[in-house]
Amino acid sequence: MLGEAIAYAEAVGMRGHLAGLHAAHAHTLLECGKTALAAEAAHRALDYLQSHASLIYRPLIWLRCAKVLRGAGELEAARACGSDGRRWIERLAGSLPDEFRSSFLVRNPINRELLGLDR
Repeated sequence: MLGEAIAYAEAVGMRGHLAGLHAAHAHTLLECGKTALAAEAAHRALDYLQSHASLIYRPLIWLRCAKVLRGAGELEAARACGSDGRRWIERLAGSLPDEFRSSFLVRNPINRELLGLDR
């Protein structure tokens, strides 16, 4: 099903969805025990994240990819992925008004998990 969604998004030029779709595909492949394919899908997701605006929340993509890469034994790539996500979150948090910063960093479950990853 995700493969069909990826093919459709590519065919009609919906590039903003591709990073998220590849990250979800990577996560599913890892859960099915297909670690090499999962790692490939995670790398594709990260490539799209670097080259296209994403309509899916960027930290979710970094979080999924870091977990997949760790599960596939690519520990250095997983750490780099988590680090990229943490830098993005911390940079954005610095631009928020004080009254919203805690919510963004601590109450947002995706941000909280990504910030705590590999620490």
